[in-house]
Amino acid sequence: MAKLTDMEELASTIIDKNVQSYMREALTCYMTGAYRATIVLSYIALFDDIIAKLDVLAKVNRKARRIYDEVSKKRADQEVFESDLINQLSSNNLMSSLDTTFLDILRKLRNKAAHPSGHQPSAEEARFIYYESISRFLSKEILSTTQLADEILVSTGDKNLFPSTDISIIAKVVKKELESIHHETYSYLVNKLLDKVISSDDAVSKNASFFLTGMTFNSDNEESIGAIRKYLIENKSQDDKFYFMIIRTITSNPKVLDGVDDITFQRLRVIIEERISNVESTLGHSRFSHPVSMFSSMFGVTEDSLIKRYFTDELNHLFKRFLYSSYLINNLGKSELAKENYINTLYSKAGSSDFDTANYFARNCYDIADDLDVILTEKDSFVLVLHVIKAADWGAFGSKDMRKAKFGSMPKIRDKARSYDSSNTAGAMKLYTELFGSDTEFNNDMNAYIR
Repeated sequence: MAKLTDMEELASTIIDKNVQSYMREALTCYMTGAYRATIVLSYIALFDDIIAKLDVLAKVNRKARRIYDEVSKKRADQEVFESDLINQLSSNNLMSSLDTTFLDILRKLRNKAAHPSGHQPSAEEARFIYYESISRFLSKEILSTTQLADEILVSTGDKNLFPSTDISIIAKVVKKELESIHHETYSYLVNKLLDKVISSDDAVSKNASFFLTGMTFNSDNEESIGAIRKYLIENKSQDDKFYFMIIRTITSNPKVLDGVDDITFQRLRVIIEERISNVESTLGHSRFSHPVSMFSSMFGVTEDSLIKRYFTDELNHLFKRFLYSSYLINNLGKSELAKENYINTLYSKAGSSDFDTANYFARNCYDIADDLDVILTEKDSFVLVLHVIKAADWGAFGSKDMRKAKFGSMPKIRDKARSYDSSNTAGAMKLYTELFGSDTEFNNDMNAYIR
């Protein structure tokens, strides 16, 4: 009975609903002991399905079109076509040798079963035909697991494959191209695309890179993400020719990092550190190849515990180099770890004893004041103001100007600091003492610059 249950479940995996109905009838025959009928019905369903899938493949493949036209003519003329079809599929690499061998076995068994040859089909024969027909063919979306992928690979030489560099458009193009691709093809396709990423042909290299990025963008398809994780993130993380591609892919979908082993993470640290150090100053921070964009994508998707474990140093380096990035600040709210580390870096810059560092903050804080207002609490704002006062005490002229102007360059942050002092004076005094070592000047500074 368990065998019958398995066969019923297998029938539900058939793609074509009409063929599924046909094979359920074949199953009924099997259950009643009509094994000859099971084989014949499976044979008819299988070859009908192959021809239907060949018709789909013929729309993009000239070899498939020629075979389909020839077979269709023989069929219409009621000529025997199955043996010729098997040979044509095999010789044109549209079907594996194992699959064509099975088809030939099925053809011979069907011929024995359909004619009064004295052969009595057994339950084992019928079950074998039923299982193999569905698992090898009827449950597959396409005829060949690589043919359509090869068509995609050829198209990477087309200059207009991607009509836009907008990632949403790229993802739509990729989705359309992958519509008829079976998930078993992803490994083959990804490996071939990676070979093209390092092509000397700029158009091919660009299109291959775009295609890989588009395969992951906003995707929950674990088959495609898993293939890129294995063959790019894990297998290429030691190859500097793919560093740029790895950064782009992580930015596109940080889920490619899920389940990655420790050695790969250590290699990724090298890649990310190199990119943070050497990224061009003119590159927009929202571009997929920019480390700011990469980390911004990771926030809220990659667990904070993982970022802390593997990328703390790189994250802090990112903050030091791109502290005044609005794009970065606007993405900090997705990660408590990132926001906390960023704010601590902000304090160190605002209150630095190095005049150049403190003055640089004073010159640039106006540009990001509104962005900072979104992530800073009243307490955070108060502490930031204290650090500026500290730098002013050390003599940084930019900090002294900010203090003298009562922080008019960042009025919302000043108002938050003022509110914190007003509502929690004891807490404000404690924070002041921790930073200055004494509360002697607390009221004087508050009255002069904040209240």
